[in-house]
Amino acid sequence: MEVIGSITAVISLFESAWKVKRLWDDFKDVPNEIKKIDRQCKVVEHLLKGLEAYMKDHLKSLKNDKSATLHHNLAMLEIVLENLTDALKEAREEIAKVSRKNSFDRAKFLLRKESSFVPLQEVMKNSQDSITLVMTFLLSHFVDKSNDTIRTSVDINRPEKSLPAARKSEQIPTKMSEDLKEALRATLEAENAPGLARLLQEGASTECTLNDRGDRPLHYVARKGDLRCLQVLLDNHVLVDMPNANNATPLVAALDNHQVETSLALLAAGATSLMQTRKGRTPLHYAAWGNLLKPVQRLLAAGADVNARDSEGRTPLHMAVQPVKNGKSLGLDSKVLDVLLEYGADPTLAVRKTGLTPLHILAEAGKSGELERLAKKAQTLDFFLAASHELPGATPLLLAAYHGNHISVQKLLECGADPNTCSPYETRLPTALWAAFDQKKYGSARKLLEKGADPDHRLSKNFEGRSLLHQAASIGDIKALERLLKYKASIDIQCSKQDTPLMGAVAANQVAAARLLVENGASLEMRSKHNTTALNQAVDAGSLHIVHILCRNGANWRHRPSPDSMSAFLQSVNHGHLDCAIYLLALGADIEEQGPEGWRPLHYAAMRGRVQVVQWLQSMGADKSAKTGKGVTAEALATAQGHHDVVALIAPS
Repeated sequence: MEVIGSITAVISLFESAWKVKRLWDDFKDVPNEIKKIDRQCKVVEHLLKGLEAYMKDHLKSLKNDKSATLHHNLAMLEIVLENLTDALKEAREEIAKVSRKNSFDRAKFLLRKESSFVPLQEVMKNSQDSITLVMTFLLSHFVDKSNDTIRTSVDINRPEKSLPAARKSEQIPTKMSEDLKEALRATLEAENAPGLARLLQEGASTECTLNDRGDRPLHYVARKGDLRCLQVLLDNHVLVDMPNANNATPLVAALDNHQVETSLALLAAGATSLMQTRKGRTPLHYAAWGNLLKPVQRLLAAGADVNARDSEGRTPLHMAVQPVKNGKSLGLDSKVLDVLLEYGADPTLAVRKTGLTPLHILAEAGKSGELERLAKKAQTLDFFLAASHELPGATPLLLAAYHGNHISVQKLLECGADPNTCSPYETRLPTALWAAFDQKKYGSARKLLEKGADPDHRLSKNFEGRSLLHQAASIGDIKALERLLKYKASIDIQCSKQDTPLMGAVAANQVAAARLLVENGASLEMRSKHNTTALNQAVDAGSLHIVHILCRNGANWRHRPSPDSMSAFLQSVNHGHLDCAIYLLALGADIEEQGPEGWRPLHYAAMRGRVQVVQWLQSMGADKSAKTGKGVTAEALATAQGHHDVVALIAPS
C-alpha cells in the first residue's frame, strides 16, 4: 500500500534530521526548544517504525479489507505524514540558518527567536496523538483475526490528552468470558507458567484488562517479578508497552515494585524508555526512585531523557535523592546519582510550585557527600524556593544552615555558594546567616562568617531594618552576640527607628546582653529617633540592673532628650519605679529637681497616684507645698485626678 511507502520515506527523513541534530549534540548549553524537538522526534519516529512493521505484517489483510473506517484512518494517516514531511524539511532549513561550519550557533538561534521551531513542535504533538490513535484502531481491528502483534509503544507525552485506550480498556475488545478472565487472574496470581500457556492456547488474550486499573496480564507478571510467566507472554507476542488506565506500562509496574530482573527482561524485549504515566513520570523516574542501578544504566543507555520532568516538575534526580521502597525511605545510592550526573542530570531543575531542587533536598537532609557531588555539577548554587514555601526564597545554603548541617554548609561554600545571597522575598530569614542564628546553629553560623557572610545584613523596612545584633540582643542570645562581635559586627548599627542593639537589649530587659554590649564598647550616648538614650529607655522600663550597668559605665543620667522632657530621675518618679529613683538619688539627683513648666518629683508622683513614691519623697524631705510654674500644688494635682490616698498623705494634718 502507498501509505507504507510514505511511512518509510518519513522515517528516512528522520534519519537525515538526526545528522543535522548532531550539530548541537556537543553543544553544552542547548536551548530548551531544541531539547523538546529532539525528544518529540524520537517518540514519533519510534511510533512510526512500530506502525510500519505492523502494517507490513498485516499487508494482505489491509489490502483485502474494504472497511470504510479502516480507509478513513489510513487517509488520516496519509495527511499526518504529509504534514510531518513538510515540517521536518522546514525544520532542517531553520537549523541550517543557525548553523555554521558544522557547529550550532546559539547567538543566531537567539536572534531568530525560539518561535522559529514552534510549528514543528505543534506538528509533532498532533502527529503523536494521531499515530497512536491509528495504532489503537488497527490493534482492535485485527485482534480477533490474528495473534501476530509487534512490540511497540503507545507513548503519551501529555497525560491530559491520553489515548482513550489507556483510559477505557474495553476499547480493545477481547471477547473473553468472565470465567476465562477469572481463571487468567488466578493463574497469574499463582505464578503458574504452564497454566498460563494452556489458557492462552484456549483463547485467553494477552491484551485483556483484568481489573479497574486497566492492568493486563503483563502488568501482573511485571509487578510480581514472575520471569517464567513473562517468557510465556513474550512467546505469545504480547505488546510490551500497552499501558493501563494510569498510562503506566508493564515496565513501570516492574520498576515501581523493585523487580530488577523483570524490568531488564522487558527492556531486552523492546520496552520503551520514553513512556510517561498520567503523572508525567517516565520509567527512569521509577528506577531512580527505587535506587535500581542496573535499570537506570540500561534506560539511560537506551536514550531515556535524564532530565524528563513529571507533571509537578520533578526529574529522575529528584526521585534519586529521596528513594523509597514500599512507602519507606531508602538510603541514598551514590552510584545511581553518579550515573544520572554522568548522563547530564541537572541538579538545579525545580519542582514548579515549591522551587525545590535536588540540591535543596540534600542540603536539608544533611547529605553532605551527595550534596557535594551535585553541587560540583551546578552552574550556580544561588537559586530560591518559591514564595509559597515555609522558607520563601531559601537557597540550598540557607536550608543547610537552618537545619544546622554545618558540613553541608561548608561543602556548598567550597563549591561556590555565595554566603550573602539574599531571598528575593520579604522574609525574616533573608540570608543563610540569619537562618543559622535563628535556629541557634552556631557551627553553621561560624562557617558562614569565616567565608565572609555579612554580620551587618539588615532586614527590610517591614521588619524595622533590624540587624543580627538587634535580634540577638533582644532575645538575649549571648552566643550569637559573641560570634557576631568577634567577626566585627557594627555594635552601634541602627534600625529604621534608629535604635541600637543596646537599646534592643534594654527594651527586652536582657541584662546579660546589655552588659556584654557595654563591655564591648557600645555607645551610651546614641539617640533613637525620639532622641532618647539607652538609659532613658532603661528607666522607662524600670530595669534597675541595666540602669546600674549603664550608669557605672558612664551614662549621663542628667541627660534630657529635649528641653520639654524629663531627666532619668524625673522619669523614674513619673513611672513609679521607686528602686530606680532611689538609685539615681544616691548618684546625686536633686529631690527638688525642676522639669518642664516647673514640675518637681512630688508633682509627678502625686499626679500619677504613685503612693509609695510619694511616701518616699516626703520621707526624703520633698516640699509638699511647692508649686508648678502655673501655681499648682501636688495636693491639687492628686485631687484633680481622684487619687484620694495620695491626697491623704500630702494634706496638712
